[in-house]
Amino acid sequence: MVTSQWLCTKLLPDIEANPEIPIKTLQRKALGIYRVQVKQRLMYKVRSLGRQQIYGGFDESYALLPSYAEMIKSTNPGSYALVTWTADSGNVTPRFKACFFSFAAQVRGFLRGCRPIIGIDGAHLSGYYKGILLTAVAIDGNNEIFPLAYSIVSTESMDTWSYFFRSLKALFVQHGCQRDDWTFISDRMRGVESALYDVFPKAVRRVCAQHLYTNCRQAGYSGTAFHDLFWVAADAYNPYVFNKAMEKIGKLIPEAVGYLDKVPEQWSRHKFDVGVTCDHNTTNFVESFNACTKPFRDLPVLSLLEEIRSWCMTKIGARFDKAVDIGPDQLTPYATKELEERSADSRFCYATNAGGVNLRF
Repeated sequence: MVTSQWLCTKLLPDIEANPEIPIKTLQRKALGIYRVQVKQRLMYKVRSLGRQQIYGGFDESYALLPSYAEMIKSTNPGSYALVTWTADSGNVTPRFKACFFSFAAQVRGFLRGCRPIIGIDGAHLSGYYKGILLTAVAIDGNNEIFPLAYSIVSTESMDTWSYFFRSLKALFVQHGCQRDDWTFISDRMRGVESALYDVFPKAVRRVCAQHLYTNCRQAGYSGTAFHDLFWVAADAYNPYVFNKAMEKIGKLIPEAVGYLDKVPEQWSRHKFDVGVTCDHNTTNFVESFNACTKPFRDLPVLSLLEEIRSWCMTKIGARFDKAVDIGPDQLTPYATKELEERSADSRFCYATNAGGVNLRF
């Protein structure tokens, strides 16, 4: 009789080469090499056993978190690593509550070279103990995603978001930054608003326009015309275009205007503070980072954290290598490309004297 342990021993090299190897691929290998037909359920167990040998067990992984946090702080000065446990009561073993991590290169890079906007989001973990991965992502000078911090919590609630924001503020204070008027962008997640303003009372909150549009559809406001007008309003850079779009929405679906007027957060670009120098009105850049973490979100917690650290380290290192070649009087590649494209478009524009020194284009 074929057992999962025996199969794991035989197929371990394949699992080591690709921990995400498809189950059907393993089934074909078992049939082709060992002439055994293995049911899908058993092969899932085989792959799980193999990954456990590679990454370690889930229980052991959580037990090593305090040592991992201390190692980060001792070997990477300026980094912030916090692991929180339930209080030890008698014979009850302390249980993991949450953890928060940000490496020195991340927070220093954010404070010195990123725009003052932070995208936040949560993603579900699919490992044995589940949980939520909370992330804070910024935009760097080349308009690329810049992961700032990440946290693992049990669920998404006001308490866990408060933990996240308090840790984020402590991270900034650790690096001498007392600012609390950051701009945050997120979807309308549970508990975010109350937790955010409790920790950052002067914060400005944007809501993801894509999620807001989804909420509108769920409320019964849909159709191609509404979709097009909504995005005209969301992408409007001045009140005139915004008001015209809202006026047309009012004629099309009167209730939708009332629904959108009640949204307290900023969602149209004409409301954005120009000092933030960022016109993002969706959380796509945060979800891009979440997509990068998806292959790791079923791993034991320590392996998950190490995979994220490795990904961030590689990206930040590669961008630093590019940045050192940019002189102090040079623009980033993204800004250069934008100016070149707009310069090319401007060839089809002409200026007309409007009197005095004012020009109309």
